[in-house]
Amino acid sequence: MKTLAEFKRVLAEPNVKLTLISSSDPTTENPKPHRYLNTTRAIKKIQGNGVYLTDPENPSKSGSFMDFGKATNWVFTDNTATFTDDFIVLTYRIEK
Repeated sequence: MKTLAEFKRVLAEPNVKLTLISSSDPTTENPKPHRYLNTTRAIKKIQGNGVYLTDPENPSKSGSFMDFGKATNWVFTDNTATFTDDFIVLTYRIEK
């Protein structure tokens, strides 16, 4: 995976899950608390601007929304996606 478009295609595959594995402050690189840190989330619905995530154990429960933002804010490896903006750096592990 090298681009945001490829990331979106991977998220559209069945049974893909995202786990937020790190959250940090971009200016200090210190860890930053996040509600979903070390939590695995299932894909509920994909839109052009983001994705709805839910608890894989209880998919009918209300979930959260992850905005994709600008493609330039993303860096990808084989199984991770890192989003960086002025306020936070989030790294997700992609599980198929």
